[in-house]
Amino acid sequence: MHRKPTHTHRYQLPIALILLLASACASVEPRRTYSLAESKPGATQIILPYLLQTQDARIQDVGCDLDFGGTEKFSTRMNPKGTLTVVDVKPGIYLLQKIDCGNTRYWEVQSRSAPLQIQPQKLALAGASIFRSESDNGDLQILHDRPRDIETAKLVLKSLSADRKRDLVSAYTALPITSQLISQIRPQPKIVFHSKSTKSPSPQLPKTLEQALIACDQAELQEDPPRLGSISLEAQYDNGQMQKTMTHPRESALSDQFSLCIRKALENYRPTVKTAFSIEYDY
Repeated sequence: MHRKPTHTHRYQLPIALILLLASACASVEPRRTYSLAESKPGATQIILPYLLQTQDARIQDVGCDLDFGGTEKFSTRMNPKGTLTVVDVKPGIYLLQKIDCGNTRYWEVQSRSAPLQIQPQKLALAGASIFRSESDNGDLQILHDRPRDIETAKLVLKSLSADRKRDLVSAYTALPITSQLISQIRPQPKIVFHSKSTKSPSPQLPKTLEQALIACDQAELQEDPPRLGSISLEAQYDNGQMQKTMTHPRESALSDQFSLCIRKALENYRPTVKTAFSIEYDY
């Protein structure tokens, strides 16, 4: 069977990183992996909660290698049963380039992968990704599900030693991941309208605002697939425009760009009603 790569283009990487990745194309031996219990404080490591779903029996038997490029090139074995993989890496920026299943199949995926930021002496948690191929010759789907990432983070925190928990960070924003942070996350965003007038009903969520908020979430998904964190904002409106916003502090590993995007969406919303009301947004 011919090995057929698949291509899609979604990321625009810096030129320096593209050149660095291009120089790291040669295959390498799979790197040793560790369990969460074996991860020691002070080690620079990444957790790869990846799962491969395929109908190809040959792949199911032997698994596949994940080939990474970036600050250094490394490869690690992905078990078809989807166990959590912990790998030693140098601090730097990495990108998953290829899923290599030997002579059976391979897929080039760097255009669909978010860059991983690895900090010294930290344990970086990547997104819980499902790589799915529906048939022997099928293209590869990469699936992300925020509730699955929440459960993965809970499992990781439960499995790590108390000292090692303090080293756990997002592999995309390098911000800490804690039990309190995970407990505050909503699987789905919540939007509540509060009318200041008992005579005027609160407006329904308009399509323009809904689409703007969804666009913020989709943009964050591309750069930070697990989106581990929460945001709580209240925007007050009167006379057809926003008057002010209030932020309720919460722990979060979300990017600053995401918070700014949500604020901009609420700020740009122009309600048709002139009465005073507020929007409470919890993510």
